[in-house]
Amino acid sequence: MTELPDDELDKLFRKSSEELDPQFDPEDWNSLSKRLDANDGKVAGGWLKKWWPLALMALLIPIALTIHYTSKSPEPEALPIKREVAGRDLRTGRDVRSGMEKKSNAKEEDKSNVVENNVKDIITDNRVRKTLPRSQSKAGGVYLEPNRSKGEGGDGAFSINNIAKSKSAKSVMANNAVNEDSAEQEISEDQARLLISATALASRTLNWENQPEIPMVTFTPPAVSEAPKPEKAEVDYAKWAVRLGYSPDLSTVGFKNYTKPGTAFSLLVEYGLSSRLYLQAGVVRSVKDYTANAGEYKLPKYVTDINTPYDVDGSCTMFEIPVGLRYNVVRNEQSKWFVGTGVSSYYAQKERYDYNYKDYIHGQKPYWQGKTGWFLLSHINASVGYERTITKKLSLVAEPYIRIPVKGVGYGKVNLTTVGMWISLRYTPAFK
Repeated sequence: MTELPDDELDKLFRKSSEELDPQFDPEDWNSLSKRLDANDGKVAGGWLKKWWPLALMALLIPIALTIHYTSKSPEPEALPIKREVAGRDLRTGRDVRSGMEKKSNAKEEDKSNVVENNVKDIITDNRVRKTLPRSQSKAGGVYLEPNRSKGEGGDGAFSINNIAKSKSAKSVMANNAVNEDSAEQEISEDQARLLISATALASRTLNWENQPEIPMVTFTPPAVSEAPKPEKAEVDYAKWAVRLGYSPDLSTVGFKNYTKPGTAFSLLVEYGLSSRLYLQAGVVRSVKDYTANAGEYKLPKYVTDINTPYDVDGSCTMFEIPVGLRYNVVRNEQSKWFVGTGVSSYYAQKERYDYNYKDYIHGQKPYWQGKTGWFLLSHINASVGYERTITKKLSLVAEPYIRIPVKGVGYGKVNLTTVGMWISLRYTPAFK
């Protein structure tokens, strides 16, 4: 038998499957359906699946009946019938009322004897007892009932006279005691003291005289008091501070002809008038470079007689003495916003002015150099700043400012305006 390769086998099976054409006969399906219908539901034990509930009930009913009849409890015995009807014994027919009346009369006599003996003991004890005067009601620790009766004096409801009056009521008390089931017990002395005669109480009338006045109780609502306003705690602030600062110095005449900015260094001392208001004073050294038209200067005559310059370049080294106030507008634990104002005086230490001419003329003045001294209260100062705390004693300050001229300064008496921004380190000493 020759073995075919896999490819040939695949071709052979593919060809066989394609050529296979099975014949379909509807009668085959009909015969199969009849066979399935004939055998439907015929399985082993099929009858048991249909009838098992009836079999279970047939088994449980006899068991339940057996348990019911075997566990039935016996009937209770009939209670004995009371043989006494209307005072007559049904068994013997004898009248039992006479015996009961005898027993009741014996009990009443015993009660009457007990009450009478107790009252006699109380009367005897009160006669022997020493009567204390009203002023000594607390003598020996004995507290007597005050006399509230309208008639004769005594010890109140428990006096000898009142007890003697209550003898007539002892029979009534004895009859009332018979009706109680506990009358056979002996009455103690304390209980006998409480046996007050109703007749004695009925003979007394209410006395509304000399009654203590009961004060009228009035209610006055408490006055509504306003809650005290919390006092504002005083903020602890440093009274002294020292500032070291640097600023670029941009000076101009008439806000035109700007040149390179100069430099300025400051040393300021601050004194706290309050937690918000500080007084400032110090010294500033600045170098001011600026250019202005010749008409902005007041030039001397010996300069303009030979030739008149069209502009002048100035370079001045000055000392400034500012005095002003600083007010903290917004004050937080770590930062402050403030405004400042004040005045400044200048001292011109060193000045140089270079004259610029359009045409050269022999003998013209090229420059002037010297110093002109003090210019008191020549500028008004205004500033706004921000302070940030670094440590407990150190803080950093940024403060833009402007110097507005009130009068001219320097050799040429120019109205010099200066703007800048202080970058300062503020130190607070330990003393306050």
